[in-house]
Amino acid sequence: MKLKINFLFILSVMFVGTLGLASCAADYDTDFTSKELEVPHSSQRMIAFNKEGGEQQIVVETNVALEDWKAESNAEWLTVTKNPDGKGVTVKAPAYDGFKAREAKVTISHGERASYEIKVSQMGYESVLRIPEQNPFFNREGTFYSLLESKVTSIDVPVETNLHLDHIIVPDTVSFVRLDTTKTVKENGIVKLHFDMDANTTAETRYCTVRLKSSDNWDASIEYVIEQSAKGYKVRPIYPMETKEAAVEMVDLGRTYRVPFQRSTADGNYEIIIPEEAKSWLSSPKKYISGAEVDFTATLNSTDNARSCDVVCKPSNSSAQPFTIHVTQQPFQDIVPTGVNDVNVTPGKGQFTVTWKAPDEVNYEKVIVRAKSNMPGVPESVKEVAANETSCVLDNVFKFAGDYTITVTTQGLRGKNTHDPATATAQANEWSESVEIPLTAAMVSSNSMQPGHEVGAAVDGNKTTYFQTKSNGNTSDPRPYIDITLNEGINGTFYLGFDEYKVSSNDRNPKRANIYASSDVITAATPVSTQTTYRSANAVSEPLAYTKTNGATITHIRFEPTQRKNGSNINNGGGSSYWYLAELHLYVYHDEAWKKEQLGL
Repeated sequence: MKLKINFLFILSVMFVGTLGLASCAADYDTDFTSKELEVPHSSQRMIAFNKEGGEQQIVVETNVALEDWKAESNAEWLTVTKNPDGKGVTVKAPAYDGFKAREAKVTISHGERASYEIKVSQMGYESVLRIPEQNPFFNREGTFYSLLESKVTSIDVPVETNLHLDHIIVPDTVSFVRLDTTKTVKENGIVKLHFDMDANTTAETRYCTVRLKSSDNWDASIEYVIEQSAKGYKVRPIYPMETKEAAVEMVDLGRTYRVPFQRSTADGNYEIIIPEEAKSWLSSPKKYISGAEVDFTATLNSTDNARSCDVVCKPSNSSAQPFTIHVTQQPFQDIVPTGVNDVNVTPGKGQFTVTWKAPDEVNYEKVIVRAKSNMPGVPESVKEVAANETSCVLDNVFKFAGDYTITVTTQGLRGKNTHDPATATAQANEWSESVEIPLTAAMVSSNSMQPGHEVGAAVDGNKTTYFQTKSNGNTSDPRPYIDITLNEGINGTFYLGFDEYKVSSNDRNPKRANIYASSDVITAATPVSTQTTYRSANAVSEPLAYTKTNGATITHIRFEPTQRKNGSNINNGGGSSYWYLAELHLYVYHDEAWKKEQLGL
């Protein structure tokens, strides 16, 4: 009985195991494969399109259903399409008419575990923005220059470009250059920018840096420098030359020429070698230059023959090749010179200050300035000045002569005058003059002299010596004076002035004085002609009142101080009343009435 039970137990266990095996066989048919997406490294490289556009393939290896993974672009211009077979992505770019390269990004992803970004770029048109290197435009290490003379008042700048040149920036700090957009034109890919300029009337070169940019491509920009020479300079640029030879032509007039040239930094410095036979008319301020410009100064060619020479510019680098500048100067041109303009006259006391503006091209040797009165019998006032002068002072003009016509005439080397002299009209202020009559020791005497400081010291022309009256004396002694006896008589108006002398102070110099004038020896009975007070400036004392001879011819004059600068009165010939001075002067004063009489008017 017991054995039967065990057998049945075993059968039961085997039956259950069989059921279990049958159950496992049913589960084995289920799909347990993972879902994967991969973009191979060879397809992760940047995709580059040219401006014509096109399409490119990105390989995608995946077992994910087509609708379950993504392929996207972050740019509207770039189209991304999943291939129907699920094995890749087609990227399409249309044609591009821009100038700056554009970029985009393609993202291919499946959930969070698989995501790939592929960069895409498309080149546009090549940006062209340059200025042709031709007169007067010059390229120096990538920056374009226009090398202009001072008289240039406008310039058209040709710019080769395929961009819309909409940002032309002139610095606010520059006032002599102005862009005129109404005169800017574009023809066959060349934009001609028109700039108005002020002529340079100064002695300094001036500059303006203009920046050219375009919103089509902000990365494309160039700088252009307007360089305007100082007045009086000529500019003769040497542009790149294959032969290492260049030529500069000069006018017959004496001028300074700036000669910029293209250089290689490997050349080093340049030695400027002018032939010995040409040094009499051609010079350069520097024998050695480190830059890219040489200056020449030519003198006036007054002959009828042209002159020339070859100047060698020798680089310090021995392996570099020197170049030669052939300089020629034209023969003298006997032409009618250009006149001046903008004449301005400032009246003064018996004189005119005349100014004028020289032409841009000074082609004359001198300027002749005349002032002629409308009143008959009044002489002209004439002055000649050099060609480089633009002002002068005309003397001996008078208010009584009324209106003057001032004429400014230019004259050439061989005497030809301009056909267009400039004129102005003006009236002078009242004329006067003071003419000093030299005094000598033989002409002066004094009734009171301190030993060692006799009266001769007052007329010896030496301000370090001085005349002094006695430092002792009685109150009954007469006032000290200086008598002057003239070799030739004077008639009209005169005055005595003096230079002060300072010992410890200048308080003992005269402040007031009696002036006597007579045609005979002065005595105690001779009346005082003038009582005057002196004003002092820079230790030179001049009277506030002049002495008139009232028609008499004067040969004797007495200078009798009555008060010193410290305010003390001079009452006797010595003691505390002594006085001193360094030099005594006698002047004859002429006014307009005197001049009119002299002219017989």
